[in-house]
Amino acid sequence: MSTVDVDAVSRIREGKDASLYRTIFERATDGIAIIAPDGTYVEQNPAHERLTGWTTAELLGRTPRRIGAVPQSAGGALPALAVGASR
Repeated sequence: MSTVDVDAVSRIREGKDASLYRTIFERATDGIAIIAPDGTYVEQNPAHERLTGWTTAELLGRTPRRIGAVPQSAGGALPALAVGASR
């Protein structure tokens, strides 16, 4: 897991590189999530959503510790791995 300064991400998202940021974020094959200083999810990319099974709406406001439970959508690899199931 990598850590990135949220303020730096905000500057990139709002500046002239916003379009480039969005393209990289959305198309990355690695799961990327942005977590606020208070530890809650702010945003995730599609790869992170597939990995965890949590939709963005379900994930917002939660912390990484709270996503171990099976989400309402119950579609990703993480819940299956958490309970020892194979996919």
